[in-house]
Amino acid sequence: MPKFLSPSLLRDLLEYDEDSGNLTWRERPQRLFPDKRSWAWWNSRYAGKPAGETRLPDGSRTIKLFDQRHQVHRVIWAMQTGRWPGDIVRHRDGDHSNNRFDNLYDTTRVECQRSIRTSATGEPGVYALKSERLVASIWVNGRTVYLGTFGTVAAARDARLAAERVYR
Repeated sequence: MPKFLSPSLLRDLLEYDEDSGNLTWRERPQRLFPDKRSWAWWNSRYAGKPAGETRLPDGSRTIKLFDQRHQVHRVIWAMQTGRWPGDIVRHRDGDHSNNRFDNLYDTTRVECQRSIRTSATGEPGVYALKSERLVASIWVNGRTVYLGTFGTVAAARDARLAAERVYR
């Protein structure tokens, strides 16, 4: 069994429907099985059926390939581009169940952190504490840099914006 799944192997295992964004199991080649009986069993049970399952409340789907779980949108990215994505694959419309390729884009953690808005404050990198104070932070070189605590959203946002100019 392969430890690393190449995009071409993914295309051998799965069929991607561009209109719906869904995956379907293809009939697997016998070379991937220890014997003819297990090959016949697997194909009779799975070939032609939907692949992946919804695992998270946000609608994200995962798929189990050779005893490793993968996010469906990352698998689709690899199948369509011929390479595994970098840090993060995001959904343009924010709907994690919409895995049409034109809805996906590859991004970095830094870009992702900058675009995330918290529900409590509406500002990226600004988080409310239980004490009603606000924390501002920014993601830099793979770690979170805390910018301090503030009494207002405006002050925390200004600290965050200043840090973005410094760390760009």
